[in-house]
Amino acid sequence: MTFEYQDIIVSYKTFGKKNAPCVVLLHGFMEHSGIWDSFLPLLQQEHYLIVPDLFGHGSTPGLGSVHTMEDFASMISGLLDHLQVSSANFIGHSMGGYITLAMVDLYPSYCKSILLMNSISGADSEIRKSERDRFIDLVRKDQRRFVNTVVDSFFTPATRVKFQEERDAFITAGMKLKPENIIAALRGMKTRKDRTEILKNYQGKKWIIGAEEDALFPIQDVKNMVDETGAQLFILPDGHMSHIEQRERTREIITKFLST
Repeated sequence: MTFEYQDIIVSYKTFGKKNAPCVVLLHGFMEHSGIWDSFLPLLQQEHYLIVPDLFGHGSTPGLGSVHTMEDFASMISGLLDHLQVSSANFIGHSMGGYITLAMVDLYPSYCKSILLMNSISGADSEIRKSERDRFIDLVRKDQRRFVNTVVDSFFTPATRVKFQEERDAFITAGMKLKPENIIAALRGMKTRKDRTEILKNYQGKKWIIGAEEDALFPIQDVKNMVDETGAQLFILPDGHMSHIEQRERTREIITKFLST
């Protein structure tokens, strides 16, 4: 299915009955809506699921030279209006978590509850911003090297081997992305605002999934965020891809999140 947003044809899928409680599933950087496929049979039994491809990912074209978290949130609010949904539970992985927090900031009435998976509320550090700039240069020079580097950072050394098929699929998908869309997302993440206070002040249910060996978001940083914001934290083993590396445990947490 598609809908038009600022002359862009946004691709999305829905599952379940529309009169059921709504859940919006937001994928991360260099991912696509298919990351949620293994969760759909369970979740659609009692929920109405909205699963979009974000700008420049999957089947949705890019919007411009920078994809800000505000741009993504505006598109999601437009999609909810298009589907006549007034509120939803949001589950966002990595960059999808940044977008979830932008929704809480800019469109709070839509946000019934939020679950951030392998994500964080703070802005990029100066070191991380410099790393984004180096990545932008690398995308322009050697997209394959960039994709391999980033995908390897998603997994631990052990889970790269255990989930080699999934890792290889991410590399294949990453090579299909247009370099300008990768760069637009990198720029958007680099310039995103700190939304720790937004998360702290949010009065809905707020759960966090962190991972002990996440190379992108060290678990101590996640714990500090939780201490500051009062969110409920679930710590899993392995790396940044909890929905793959710890699929069954992640299913259990999501099921509990949506049932309580």
